[in-house]
Amino acid sequence: MSKSDRSETDRLIGELVGAFPGYVRGKLAGLGVPIDSDVAGAVAAAAATLEAALHELLQQSAEHQARSPLELIRDATQQVTSALAAIGVRPRERDEWQQSQHPDDPYDLYPASSRDLGEEAWRLHLQWGIDKARSVAGVVPDTTDGEKPPRLPAVALFGLPLEERQPIVDVVAERGYRALVWRNPAALADAVAEKPVLVIVDDRHPEAHSAIRTLVGQDVRCVAVVERVDDLVVPGLLALGAADVVELGQLAARLNRLLPRPV
Repeated sequence: MSKSDRSETDRLIGELVGAFPGYVRGKLAGLGVPIDSDVAGAVAAAAATLEAALHELLQQSAEHQARSPLELIRDATQQVTSALAAIGVRPRERDEWQQSQHPDDPYDLYPASSRDLGEEAWRLHLQWGIDKARSVAGVVPDTTDGEKPPRLPAVALFGLPLEERQPIVDVVAERGYRALVWRNPAALADAVAEKPVLVIVDDRHPEAHSAIRTLVGQDVRCVAVVERVDDLVVPGLLALGAADVVELGQLAARLNRLLPRPV
């Protein structure tokens, strides 16, 4: 690991560990939990566990980093979860999807992304993800004579408005992919050339169904995004060829399953 790499690693660890206690305290405030000595001790212990786990992970070469810093942050919250359960704090009400995805997070302490810990923590974590994806996938080989290195695998977003699109773009990049934004049907011509691994189609767009048919016909995997999943909407979208139908509010979290980290 070069000196500059160590510097970036130290900054990432410092930002994540430094922001962790404040992030958890904010979550506890939302639960109405007073920060007594037992809870404060659990938060401090969790931060120490996180710091040790991050150092262990990030001192390894990229190809041996089997987990992400975000996963380690979530793991660290388990110490706080245990402390809350021990003092009888009532679990937070969560919907069925949250319960099925994170059954071990009854107090909803898991951050949805590293952005929950602050902009700088998110920026450094995002850079870590991009650097790791490039290193593991070998997408930045030595080049000569002006050759361009291969690009990261792409995920396209069709029809999503800007205010709803940006958080998804952030998660896509954090997972190690580059995001393409397609605003109208004319952009679908790019599908063959770009070969995205996934296209996220907003069902509210007037051309959404046509877009799904076109993309599926080109063997492009599509996920349809809807405001609310119901028994009338889902069968129709699946019949068009969509691989999955996801509520907009759950999309960012679901991308962790839809987009495995490039290897």
